[in-house]
Amino acid sequence: MIYNDILETVGRTPLVKIGYLSERGRSVYGKLEGLNPSGSVKDRAAAQILRDALNNRRITENTVIIEASAGNFAVSVAMCSAAMGFDCKIIMPENVNPQRIANVRAYGADVVLTPKVEGLSGAVKKAESLKEEIGDAFIMGQFSNKSATDAHFAGTAKEIFMDLPSVKWIVAGLGSGATVVGLTRYIVAKRLDCNVCVVMPEGNEILEGGEAAAHKIQGIGAGFVPKVLDTSVYDEVIAVSDEDAFAAAREAGKSEGVLVGISSGAALFGAMQVAKRPEYTGKNIVVLFPDTGDRYLSTTLFE
Repeated sequence: MIYNDILETVGRTPLVKIGYLSERGRSVYGKLEGLNPSGSVKDRAAAQILRDALNNRRITENTVIIEASAGNFAVSVAMCSAAMGFDCKIIMPENVNPQRIANVRAYGADVVLTPKVEGLSGAVKKAESLKEEIGDAFIMGQFSNKSATDAHFAGTAKEIFMDLPSVKWIVAGLGSGATVVGLTRYIVAKRLDCNVCVVMPEGNEILEGGEAAAHKIQGIGAGFVPKVLDTSVYDEVIAVSDEDAFAAAREAGKSEGVLVGISSGAALFGAMQVAKRPEYTGKNIVVLFPDTGDRYLSTTLFE
């Protein structure tokens, strides 16, 4: 296949059958979002946000792209900005994984580090002050930008049902909320007989109006309800412990040759719980794997 630029390769990720979970008539498939060009599902949202901003004339070729992020979205924004010719500044707390900083800088983005005691909220404040200082700047805003949900409506969801027309459950971790909202919008719009299960870290009860809790599952379970999320759209929430998320991610690599990250392990554990239910014999279950395990080789996941 020949493409005009790297952004044309975003999406169209494969569904791969998870052998050790597919038994007794059930079929569990992992959607390998780590095969997006920068290594995560966030490429979809970053590319869509920038395209929409250009089409709506919210940005020009001279606009500086800014985002506060310590996760995969930072890398995706840096990659998409490079591909589209934008200058890019990523603001991160200074205690972020050095590998993540290196990923961002490899795409030519400027990394601005903020005090670790201020956490991500400090990085967000710095992003806002930089926008005021620069003037012609644009903050991506993955937690509030509707374009992120549109990317999953038009891309992720459509791809799943094109490849596998009959799906009873889709299981996904809750990060920014965009994936879950895009999936459920598609299911409702197409009147499909499919349920969506959200996976959250154990002890994190923000979706029920409770408190957040400390956890080690990077990428999901933020300490707030994202603005793009409608808490009425999904069908079930499954809580997953750090230990179960880590164990499931490791098992995917050892048993299937599918190397995934920590939040993928959490989603996989959630899919395991759904697959055990007798009423879903003969049904297809899809689990979203947001990124590749390569991104976590320097973390405790593979110690």
